[in-house]
Amino acid sequence: MSPRHNFDPSAISSTLEVLPKGDYVVSAGEGKAFEKTAKSGPKEGQLSWGIRWPLRVEQVLEGDPNAKGKRVIYSGYMHSDDASGFPKQFLMACLGYEINNRSEREFNEKFAGQDWSYDTDSGAIGDVWRQATGRTVIVSLDVQPNINTPGEFIQQFTRFRPVSQLAAAVR
Repeated sequence: MSPRHNFDPSAISSTLEVLPKGDYVVSAGEGKAFEKTAKSGPKEGQLSWGIRWPLRVEQVLEGDPNAKGKRVIYSGYMHSDDASGFPKQFLMACLGYEINNRSEREFNEKFAGQDWSYDTDSGAIGDVWRQATGRTVIVSLDVQPNINTPGEFIQQFTRFRPVSQLAAAVR
């Protein structure tokens, strides 16, 4: 006989929230490659791809004081050279690198030639991208109107910092 389970779904959140502008310490889950075609709005029909990481708020530095434990998704787009710098910044910060020229040179030297692959069919990501899993990072969030769905808002990630900058972030 199978054990009986008593699950109370009212005690958990099944949705992602758009958090107010602020600075949050988040932990990263396992990333997954994606590909999508915009279904409406000014970019209708445009194909984009990249990697999505589920994030959980661990600490609120500035913003919604009730956000601890809430979930957000960071979609790192890589369909253009301009877009691909942001997921690189996310990964650099997750791995403890500051976002500046010197740190980027060190990062590039360390990870050049390693497994940066990602497969949008299977969702698999390479070894370098997977290193973000379980890491914490400081993210600066903002909110912007969703151009594809009038009246709705989406989360905007504006800055990534390594947790080593935590003392500076709370000043």
